[in-house]
Amino acid sequence: MNIKVIHEPGAPVREYTPEEFKHSMGMEYLPHLEFKNDRVLKKAQRLVKRANEMEEIETRQKWLGAFYAQEIQRGSIPDLTIAWINFDIGYGVIANCDLPK
Repeated sequence: MNIKVIHEPGAPVREYTPEEFKHSMGMEYLPHLEFKNDRVLKKAQRLVKRANEMEEIETRQKWLGAFYAQEIQRGSIPDLTIAWINFDIGYGVIANCDLPK
């Protein structure tokens, strides 16, 4: 899997291997959800539990999480490009194809 990057508006798309991306961008590309350590994971789980208890998570959000759980776990990635937006935003992610709702 190559990672597509546009470093400035109007520049051509450059493709990187994961190792080249890490060297060029100074960060690792993770194709799946990952937490820094168990402490951060536990904190996220507590926050989600609290939000659920306070009914801050909509039924649709819960359904989408359950529906896409396997893809989230295995790191399914649609065709996308990481593109420089501006100095206020930095880089953003652009889908190269229509994504299903």
